[in-house]
Amino acid sequence: DITGDVVDGAILTGLITPGRGTVGSFPTTNLSGTTTSTWTASAGSTTVGTGTIEVGNGVVSDTFAISLTAGLPVTVTLQANPPSQTVGDSSALTATVVDQYGNAVANNTGVSFASNIGGPIAPASTTNGIATSSISSTLVGTAFITATSGSASGSATVVFTSGLPFTVTLQANPPSQTVGASSALTATVVD
Repeated sequence: DITGDVVDGAILTGLITPGRGTVGSFPTTNLSGTTTSTWTASAGSTTVGTGTIEVGNGVVSDTFAISLTAGLPVTVTLQANPPSQTVGDSSALTATVVDQYGNAVANNTGVSFASNIGGPIAPASTTNGIATSSISSTLVGTAFITATSGSASGSATVVFTSGLPFTVTLQANPPSQTVGASSALTATVVD
């Protein structure tokens, strides 16, 4: 009350910033002037950010700042651009990492990359839920790439194709021949 004495039997209600969860009901205050309730960041509270909880009785109130953060990685979506590349050139990798409600995970969440060909692919950390790296290969073939963060992973492919001819090597078998005979010629072209 105004004199600083505790108030027994006061009825309080709680309000919370929309999208930040729910505040449970408060029982009337006890002989010590206190009462307790809970803040639940429930499944309906999917938006990461800050807010406030206000508790009062219509005459007096107080507020408390709260923060709702993203959960652990649940989904990793990996994209390769371009998805087809010439050997020796790089394809950019973008991993988007979100929690169970689609919120971008916290900054500096680790993401590792692995592939059957190419690389090595540098690990990365997220910024606003996105981690980037790149892949290149000197081998022709399809790179099956996996990005992993926590227990979540996603995959993409990059098809590496031969480049333009760079060297031609010619061989004759036999290399020496008599007039009127023939030799087999083999030309090998590499990029």
